[in-house]
Amino acid sequence: MRKHQIPVFIGITLFLVVDIFMFVGIENLPLDVEMSMASYEPKQECDNLLSHWNAANVHQMSSIECAKIQSICNFSCESTVDVVITWVNGSDPNWISTKQTVSEKWQNKMGESQQNSNANRRFRDFLQLRTAFRSIELNAPWVRRVFLVTDNQTPSFLQTNNSRLRMVSHSDLYKYMKLEQQDPLYNSIAIQSMIHKIPTISSPFLLLDDDSFFVNPTPLEYYFNVETSKAKVVFEKVNWGIFWSPAMDLGQEIKGKEFVDNFMNTFVSSGGQWVREREHGPFMMYPEIGDLIWKAIPERMRTISTNSFRMNGDPSIQYLYSLIGYPKYYDVYTAGGDNPNTVSQLLFMMYFGYNEQEIFDDHLPTTKKYVVCVNDDVDYDMTDEQTQHIISRFEQIIPQKSTFEI
Repeated sequence: MRKHQIPVFIGITLFLVVDIFMFVGIENLPLDVEMSMASYEPKQECDNLLSHWNAANVHQMSSIECAKIQSICNFSCESTVDVVITWVNGSDPNWISTKQTVSEKWQNKMGESQQNSNANRRFRDFLQLRTAFRSIELNAPWVRRVFLVTDNQTPSFLQTNNSRLRMVSHSDLYKYMKLEQQDPLYNSIAIQSMIHKIPTISSPFLLLDDDSFFVNPTPLEYYFNVETSKAKVVFEKVNWGIFWSPAMDLGQEIKGKEFVDNFMNTFVSSGGQWVREREHGPFMMYPEIGDLIWKAIPERMRTISTNSFRMNGDPSIQYLYSLIGYPKYYDVYTAGGDNPNTVSQLLFMMYFGYNEQEIFDDHLPTTKKYVVCVNDDVDYDMTDEQTQHIISRFEQIIPQKSTFEI
């Protein structure tokens, strides 16, 4: 038999095997084969198909490959960016009890600012996540899959069978990192330090807080420069320089003091008085940058990833990525001027309780911005009635149900 005849022979053989299976029927297959096919996951096949494609190379995809992705994954080939959302149900009694126990263990390690990060409002749930899912489906068609990272919790509204949804637990993250989990996590920095290892995640992917929403049609180009195939980072002047310090320290360990000084002087300022424009908005992250950081400072990253609560010296992961990823992965800009890349499309608001009308009646219905973040800063315990009222207010932002809902 000549070499070029072998594939033909194999193809005919496979066809006959499949044809026999169809004739015999699934119920008549051997038990081990039946169980194997029953455990087959369509989402897994979809993930395998997507693992090589992203916003930078999707133009190279053939029509055959695109048709296969659309058939198996049930979404457009033009959807190229995965989204990662971290979420917690802060009203779950079991979760509250465990958090209290772990908090007592870590209490002496936390300073005043770190204890503030452990406040109830950091974990309070107004079902903002439901609005976030609706906004993705309505206004961000370039989103591919949504990876929801939780502490083994599932939102009550969520349709887990949605073809674009992937559930990831904190324990999964440690498994991906090949690390042993010490205590439960209540630290977003620790969680964000590991999400780059989620299997088949796109490069880049978008980190989205559960209190941020696409309230108007949002082009991918706002976050990704198609011409340079790099993500965008913009800095504007805000007196929040304190967030830079830990990231600068680690950046110097990885890329050297001269590089960090030049970066800060060029894009941020020597006084550290600038902040990432999208501080509370979505941020593009690259798995490759996460790998670089962990390879350069593995012991420091292991410590950060196992801090159950925020500790003094924990860096902003977004700032650290900006430093380490420039210039290979990010186009960096400073705010101001007529450059469309430097025009802010984020409306950031703090909800204090007394400014409900200002946020939900005045600003939200009229904004032309792409993204809105409504950050909970109510410093008192809310009654069930107050909570339900605010839940209804958040639902009004985007009242149309999404396919992510039951």
